[in-house]
Amino acid sequence: MGCTGRFRYSLIMPQIIAIVMLFLALVPIMPYAYYMVLRLVLFGVCAYLAYQAYQSRLRVLTWFLAGTALLYNPFLRVHLTRTLWSFINILTIILLIASIWAFRTSKCYDAKEGHHES
Repeated sequence: MGCTGRFRYSLIMPQIIAIVMLFLALVPIMPYAYYMVLRLVLFGVCAYLAYQAYQSRLRVLTWFLAGTALLYNPFLRVHLTRTLWSFINILTIILLIASIWAFRTSKCYDAKEGHHES
């Protein structure tokens, strides 16, 4: 039996929340605590999406999302300038939008059953 290509709608909400939070992070008046919460949320969302990408056999996307999760991890923080973080936030927005498209077009994940079809 071939892959089904059904879109997994439960994946889109974490992506949309992360994208909105990243856009808000581009506003220079956000308090420092916001960026700490952003790191935690993006770490969790990107790690979750990396696992889902792996399950969907999207290997390149898996690596990009896992790397992004490590970059935003709140435990071993990466210290960069605000300008560089803004650039990385924009790249992360692009990655998350691309992941929506990749999951939507993936033909190897059965959304209702939550597993691969052979």
